[in-house]
Amino acid sequence: MTVLHLLLIGLAMIIAGILILVYSIIKEGGGRVEAAGLVMIGPIPILVASSRRIGLALLVITAAVLVALIVFTAGVAS
Repeated sequence: MTVLHLLLIGLAMIIAGILILVYSIIKEGGGRVEAAGLVMIGPIPILVASSRRIGLALLVITAAVLVALIVFTAGVAS
């Protein structure tokens, strides 16, 4: 997997996130707000969330991203 592929995957994820935010704002129109954040320091993820539900969702997403990075970079290292 080349750097261009990873760049395109990252760009697609950013656009998908923005579209999900816009959709949720239009659909809900306000109300309860939940937030979460992820900081990667090397291979160590640090999760911050406003509720347990959103924290678990972010944990699942983080695990999927880490697995994808391991799988896609395994071929690059050899």
